[in-house]
Amino acid sequence: MAVPKPRITLLSAQLRGTAGRYRISRAAAASPSRNATTPDAPTSSDSCFPNACPNWTLSTLPTISAGAFLIPPGLPLEACTSNESFRTKPFSLDYMIDHRLHVLRTLAEYETVTATAAALHLTPSAVSQQLRLLARDLEVELLVPQGRRVQLTPAAHIVLRHADALRLQWEAARAELAAEATELRGTLRLCGVSSALATLAAPAVASLRRTHPLAETQITEAESADCYRLLLTDEADIALVLPGPEAPPVTDSRFEQTPLTTDRQDLLVAATHPLARRKGIELAEAADQPWIVKKHNNDTYPLVTAACAAAGFTPRIVHEVKEWYAVSALVAEGLGVCLMPRIVPLPEHAVKRIPLLGTSIPTRQLLTAVRRGSSGHPLVSAGLVALRAIASGRPSR
Repeated sequence: MAVPKPRITLLSAQLRGTAGRYRISRAAAASPSRNATTPDAPTSSDSCFPNACPNWTLSTLPTISAGAFLIPPGLPLEACTSNESFRTKPFSLDYMIDHRLHVLRTLAEYETVTATAAALHLTPSAVSQQLRLLARDLEVELLVPQGRRVQLTPAAHIVLRHADALRLQWEAARAELAAEATELRGTLRLCGVSSALATLAAPAVASLRRTHPLAETQITEAESADCYRLLLTDEADIALVLPGPEAPPVTDSRFEQTPLTTDRQDLLVAATHPLARRKGIELAEAADQPWIVKKHNNDTYPLVTAACAAAGFTPRIVHEVKEWYAVSALVAEGLGVCLMPRIVPLPEHAVKRIPLLGTSIPTRQLLTAVRRGSSGHPLVSAGLVALRAIASGRPSR
């Protein structure tokens, strides 16, 4: 019985999510007679990697660069991955460079293999394998176990520094290539804190759609620390963020961070509260009040505690909620007071905003953040221009 001739398929670098997959070695592809038996086509998407094809000579796929991949006769390309993102996610710059560098960078952000795997839509074993292969090929130790986490070695930081340089150069290349198009196309992905998305991103995206109808947009709500991670994993292009303890410094070479607008804070009280008759108030006058705050893992929590500390007191926190609507509802029922950013529109609750007075009025600075080098991309640039136009057009209160 004749052995069916395997077909060699070149996979483009646009295909994502291939960490942990396998390919035929080039030597084996050049000499298919090395394996005399061709396996039957697998019936499930996972079965072809690698156990269902024991007779093929397989080598682990360490990078995403295009190469010769052996696909058994009758097996569709779609069956060669169980990872949905492999087929559906758009082109990513990290897959033009050795994907293992991207895995290492993500691990540096998330600190555990499990969290890294979740962020990259991979299994923990695939992440571990990618990192082992990278360490082997570089002939250095990259990770040191530290409890449930791992610590990057000095060699790993050297690798990441050079990887960031590659990334910056590729961002510049993408921007230059996109500038050749006569009209803006593609998808601009924005992420940010809820108040900034509602007041700034939404009207900016509406404006962008009017001026560039061929461009698409996608908005994701996330806390600031998560927004930076979305930028690094190339799941967002522009982030609307607040500086805070978990945010990278403005000197971080991976990002371009630019002030967008300054947002003052007001004291929010129930309409029936004795303080509601005041035209202005110093924050210290609310020191004896019960306080309602957003949850600890929220961007505004450290802003509230810092403002109260600057005013000379520690707030007596009685309620923690997640959404501004819930905060306002609790205040309206007389359950406490809170600081409310002016950028946040008031729900139809029986509450009163009282402007804060004094020498240290609490404010928060909203920033735009993009991957360094990407601001020159025409679509990213148009998004930043639209955001600045909306921010500058907001009435001063």
